[in-house]
Parts: sequence; C-alpha cells; structure tokens
Amino acid sequence: MPGLIRNGIYKIEDVLPFTGNYVKLYNNHKVKMYSQRYTVFKKKGVVCKKCGLVGEYFALEAHNCKNMLKHGFYHFNLYGTKNGKEVLFTKDHVFPKSEGGTNNLKNLQVLCQPCNSKKGSIVSIVDFILNGGVYEYQYLKYFNN
Repeated sequence: MPGLIRNGIYKIEDVLPFTGNYVKLYNNHKVKMYSQRYTVFKKKGVVCKKCGLVGEYFALEAHNCKNMLKHGFYHFNLYGTKNGKEVLFTKDHVFPKSEGGTNNLKNLQVLCQPCNSKKGSIVSIVDFILNGGVYEYQYLKYFNN
C-alpha cells in the first residue's frame, strides 16, 4: 500500500491467535495486538462477506511518517490477491456509524477494500438479514425516511 513501510509477511495462524490486550514483538517491532480489526478477523473470518475473496496473509506495516516510526509501532494489514494484485481487507460497519451504527461486533463484518468502497454508507436488506437483524429499529427508521 502506498505510504506504508512493509517489514514482513506472516501467515494468518501466526497472527490471529495472539490477539489480545498486549503488545507483541514481531521482527523486533512492537505491534499492539488489541486492534478491533484483528478481533473482527479472528471472530468473523478472513473472507469478504460480499465477493468471497479470501484473506491470505498479514503484512507487518507502518505508516511512513517520522512520528509513527519514531515510536516503533507497526500494525498488521490483512491481504488477499485478485488477478495477481494485493487487495487490502477492512472491518466494515453493517449499519454505518454515520447513521447511528455502533462498534459492537454484531455490527461489524469483513470486506475487501473494493467491496467496502462500493458499499459506502449503504445498508442493504441482505446485509441486515445476514447479520441477524441487528439494529432493527434504527434500520427500519433509516429506510422509512
């Protein structure tokens, strides 16, 4: 990804089991293992809910800015490949935060970056049903306006 410094590639099983409330060293770099993204990937899987693309590996990366590098913190980004190109994976809010959605795990799903970009702040009835009818009142209110 542009603007990122990559420091290694890791198997999914070398990262996800170690999520928790602590900092872990990978390749002599500190990684905060309590990211909500890691929790979403661990509990909901590493497959894009929309297109089915599979996350294949984590890349240990840091933003290319002096302040971030000075403190030495790196983070993991999940990637899959499509047509020979890397595709970033994200956590997505089923019911958008801008419309009152929360950071509750029930309101989060795994999407690849292209699917997340296409979705934007749109909530579909399919997303709603697949996520167990979470936020039914707000959802119905949102679509009845």
